[in-house]
Amino acid sequence: MQVLASASSLRTDVNGYNVPSIVEKLNQIAPDIIFLTEKEDVAGELGTALRKKLRSRIVDCSQDPAQFLKVREEFFRKSTSTPEAAVKKNMIDLIDDTIYSYLSNYWRDWDTVNSEVTDSLFRAKHKLVESVFYELEQGFWHAQNKLIMDRIVGGQPTGHSIIISSVERRYWLIDRIKNLMPQL
Repeated sequence: MQVLASASSLRTDVNGYNVPSIVEKLNQIAPDIIFLTEKEDVAGELGTALRKKLRSRIVDCSQDPAQFLKVREEFFRKSTSTPEAAVKKNMIDLIDDTIYSYLSNYWRDWDTVNSEVTDSLFRAKHKLVESVFYELEQGFWHAQNKLIMDRIVGGQPTGHSIIISSVERRYWLIDRIKNLMPQL
């Protein structure tokens, strides 16, 4: 099973990495099941194109982001009342912006978007966020990812299935699939 980044999650345009190229690649791979983890892909251009052009079963594994955004907003409302906490939040925002800025210059094609370099940067980012804001990372990031993973497992993936996730979520899913479903 492969996990691929969605084009809509890149925050930039990558030449040759767009909905038509993803659909073309998936047509060549011919997956039996395609799991979509992001609402914008399920309801948007990618989901529409996949339903029209592929015979794969498509499983919506997305979650309502509003409930998790409320957790994040509430956490920062309560937690950034001190100067130290505000500095930590600003540091996390700066790291996020820096990662996407670097990656927008690094991404050139299919392989660079779906690379270990990309995954490693987001893995490191989330380890840092967890060390600074443990409760937030558990209630916002891990909680939504666990919900998505439960939906994937419930969809009974096979070795010929594909997961399309946000570029940032990709590493998390790859790491968990190796542990939860080593046969795939």
